[in-house]
Amino acid sequence: MTVVIMTLTTRVSGEMELIAVADRLLSGGGFSMQLGPGSKVVPLYNPNAKGGANWLLGFAGDTSWFLPIREAIRAITTDDSSGDEVVEAARAGYVAQRRRVFEQTVLSPFGLDVPSLLSKGRAIFGEDEFNRLCCALTDFDFRFQLVLGGWSKAKQQTRLVSIENPGVVIDHFIEGAVAIGEGAALAAGHLWATYNRYGSRERALYRVVEAKFISEATRSVGPDTTVFVMDFDGGIRHVLNDNCEKLRVVWSARRKNVPKAHAALLEVEEMKWIGHPAGDDIEPLPEEQQHKGGD
Repeated sequence: MTVVIMTLTTRVSGEMELIAVADRLLSGGGFSMQLGPGSKVVPLYNPNAKGGANWLLGFAGDTSWFLPIREAIRAITTDDSSGDEVVEAARAGYVAQRRRVFEQTVLSPFGLDVPSLLSKGRAIFGEDEFNRLCCALTDFDFRFQLVLGGWSKAKQQTRLVSIENPGVVIDHFIEGAVAIGEGAALAAGHLWATYNRYGSRERALYRVVEAKFISEATRSVGPDTTVFVMDFDGGIRHVLNDNCEKLRVVWSARRKNVPKAHAALLEVEEMKWIGHPAGDDIEPLPEEQQHKGGD
């Protein structure tokens, strides 16, 4: 899949910024390609309109499912809508797209959609098969995630949410950071340990891009990096991949460099361990457990 990360920063004045970082790799079906910079994270509304952008929308999953969801959100909201209205529209769009994919993959051989299944399915298939299809609908694994961040144009509601199968909205405003996609576990784990939403913009940018670099240990996360920063006044800035790669050089060198004091401490502790024969301070394992687990 991918990784998409969104974080909020909060200034002393109360103004906020939204940082969005994603990779650009599209893979599946035995092929892979690099997408454009604005493919996995996009402004929900026209960023060139009066007042600028106020919502960013990202996804992880099949690219063909994303545009219908974005258009469904746009169909029932505007850039003047409240945060709650935008989030509910995103949830409804997600649920509707999940239902369409289920209909195409499971029900299309029967010429049915979900409403007709629920109203006529028992009569058509009988009790057992009808119950099986209803369970298939409930358990359908829609491998697609959304992440939505921003604020109402009146700046009265700031939201940061992810939406997952089967249409669950998870609020991330308190922690101020969220990641989706197969690289999310590594990225989010790093952010929870290091990210400070009340710190400086530069420190926040560094931590988010660093989390993306770490998520690349997941094989489906690509090396190219897209970064967007959305200001509270609606301006959007793009950090080029070339600049991210310059940061990677510094970051990689810093990771590989172990401070001498730390190395010396580890060496001392290691010698202490080796210097103690079992039985002095260390309780040995019972003999029957010493060789369990194989060589």
